[in-house]
Amino acid sequence: MSLYFHLMPPGEFKRLCAEGMTWRSLQDVGYMQPDWCSYPNALDGMAGCWSLIYGKVTGEQYCTGCECK
Repeated sequence: MSLYFHLMPPGEFKRLCAEGMTWRSLQDVGYMQPDWCSYPNALDGMAGCWSLIYGKVTGEQYCTGCECK
């Protein structure tokens, strides 16, 4: 199963956190950064892309000015 993190349904992230899910385990169950994202290890929590992990990324257009593009 592969799921794009930025398309996670509302409330799902809070539910997973309450269950003790870590950034690594999120990736292990199939959540991944968007294909167009070139930020290295964008889902590595505080070391990753803050815009992505804080739910600000809604699509590729949001990332137009990213220094990793």
